[in-house]
This record gives sequence, structure tokens and C-alpha cells, in this order.
Amino acid sequence: MLLKNKINDFRELLHSELESDNLDYEKVLEISQELDKLIIEYYREENKKPIDF
Repeated sequence: MLLKNKINDFRELLHSELESDNLDYEKVLEISQELDKLIIEYYREENKKPIDF
């Protein structure tokens, strides 16, 4: 759950940056890249779990 919370926090941060009047493209890129890494990590961990039919 901790990783999911971090993903949601970064999503909120990204949305707030995108809605800002002074858009900082470098910061948006940095947040977006970190969010991508977290999402990839999350799905890697999810794929390690046994499939429950």
C-alpha cells in the first residue's frame, strides 16, 4: 500500500503543477519521470504475486 500512496502523492503533485499559472516544464518532467518509475515498480511487484483464480 505504501507504494500506491507514493504514486497517488506524485499524481496529485503533477496535477497541481500542471494547473499552476507558472508552469515549470523541468519540474513537471522530473515529477512525471519519478511517477513513471513508481508505476513500473508497482506493477513489477504486482506481477511477483501468485495469480489467484
